[in-house]
Amino acid sequence: TQTGSFRTVLRDRVMVLFTVITLAYAVVYHQSLITLPLAMRADGLSPAAYGIALATNGVVVILVQPVVVNWLGKFDHSRVAAVGMTLVGVGFGMTMFVSDTIGYAATVVVWSLGEIVVTGVSAAIAANLAPAHLRGRYMGVYGFAFSLSNLISPAIGTWLLSWGSAALWSTLAVIAVGASIVQLAIAP
Repeated sequence: TQTGSFRTVLRDRVMVLFTVITLAYAVVYHQSLITLPLAMRADGLSPAAYGIALATNGVVVILVQPVVVNWLGKFDHSRVAAVGMTLVGVGFGMTMFVSDTIGYAATVVVWSLGEIVVTGVSAAIAANLAPAHLRGRYMGVYGFAFSLSNLISPAIGTWLLSWGSAALWSTLAVIAVGASIVQLAIAP
């Protein structure tokens, strides 16, 4: 039986970088639950408008994910993840240009498509990076990125929003697109 510790995982530079990419993506994505409702309220929209926007996410996921998830698996996972992160970045970036319920819902459609793409392959990337005997530890480190994002995303998002809506959405777009570029760079 082969052994290994979390130190072994942390010595894998590609996995560590992938975890940082995942953390960056998750910080952006979690703004759908943190700063999106705050921005919508600042635009004078009701909680019902936020409900419509978030329900749009659910509808897109329910309709699109079953159709594309197997198809996406046929392509290079790193490239697919990079495309998904870019879509998430574009969707959140578009948010700086909208102020009504329909506009917000349209941006949600874009980042929801990106979410579907990233979710469809990112765990497979982490699993594929792992030696078989360390797969659980690799997946634990991968999952830690999302947990850490839950901790830091509120502070990051609300701080950016304090600088204004454009600062928030443009920074999120840059973070997501930057993460996709780094994902492409580590793909080989």
